[in-house]
Amino acid sequence: MKIAVPYENGEICSHLAQVKEFLIFDVVDDEIISTKTVKQTYANDPGALVEFLKKENTAVLLCDALPIPMMIALRETSIQVLGGAKGAPKDRVEDFLNGMLHFDRSGNNGPSCGVHLPDNNKNGTDSDAECDGNISACGTWCH
Repeated sequence: MKIAVPYENGEICSHLAQVKEFLIFDVVDDEIISTKTVKQTYANDPGALVEFLKKENTAVLLCDALPIPMMIALRETSIQVLGGAKGAPKDRVEDFLNGMLHFDRSGNNGPSCGVHLPDNNKNGTDSDAECDGNISACGTWCH
């Protein structure tokens, strides 16, 4: 399985629409066996960025913010999208592989997805609820 993470200055890039590099983690039996850095120049073109991810045989996209046009383009693929991730890419990939990638409203146990904060509770969900970062988990387009 390959996991793609937008990368900038040692951290998960906060703006997928502006990313210039991805770290591609090759994973076998929940173990990272290799990592490569891949430059890409299609950041402002959702269709081209999706094609880039497909060409890399990406199974999972682990990212922070996800623009709506990118979300729409990714819905047509089999790529699992986990948004709202912050921090060191390898740490978040390992969290994902160990079933520990969770996002709470305060950011205390991981990054906040932003949906479950009292000011952003637009869809009527419980503001104390946890979000697993999956695009569909909160029922919103926030990720």
